[in-house]
Amino acid sequence: MQGNRDSVNLVAQSGLDVFAHNVETVERLQRVVRDRRANWRQSLGVLTAAKEVGVQVTKTSIMLGCGEEKDEVIAAMRELRAHGVDVLTLGQYMRPTKKHMAVSEFVTPAAFEAYQKAAEQMGFLYVASGPMVRSSYRAGEFYLKNVLNQRKEAAAASAVEAAADVATGPEPVAVQL
Repeated sequence: MQGNRDSVNLVAQSGLDVFAHNVETVERLQRVVRDRRANWRQSLGVLTAAKEVGVQVTKTSIMLGCGEEKDEVIAAMRELRAHGVDVLTLGQYMRPTKKHMAVSEFVTPAAFEAYQKAAEQMGFLYVASGPMVRSSYRAGEFYLKNVLNQRKEAAAASAVEAAADVATGPEPVAVQL
């Protein structure tokens, strides 16, 4: 996509339920971690553009253990939230082959938990954070849970409406003689 607005619009308006585009890492490490054709601002633009054309839920992921600092992760989460990103996954970077970038740090489970709490306090709808979390982690479960919750809420609202109708009885009918 490389930030092409027409491509973003095409995908965003395809009827998808969640628009996902991964930022991969914090802004400072973009050129080290990502392909040179991608960058932080471009990815924020893609996520923002998807929201602007009506996507209800946007999602992104950050790999940790690439050399980022804690304050950079928190700043990245704040900026993602400010751009309307709804779902965030945070996982441990794992070096796929010796030709790839080395792991800088193995992030502790406690640090992943702290990042999750911070992200939830920022207002993300859903956050998955842990060493084994990957970008699509539990995506189906999240979607189904929300669909079921929406259906329950709709059913409850209908039941309340029906109960109110029964309690008030039928509308009086005016009869003219």
